[in-house]
Amino acid sequence: MKILSFKSKDDQVSNHWFAIAPDFSLSSAEFYAAMETELTSRKIPGLNISRVVHTSRN
Repeated sequence: MKILSFKSKDDQVSNHWFAIAPDFSLSSAEFYAAMETELTSRKIPGLNISRVVHTSRN
């Protein structure tokens, strides 16, 4: 599954946009795992990925 399919040649943000994605259905865990995979594959210097697990107090 490919979530991000864009690459900036000069690493500059040239546009911000919002789009509705019909039939997009991933759990939060699936979405963030896909993001982590995509970012890791880009081998960005200095990139550190960590996860914070929040639990509710009852």
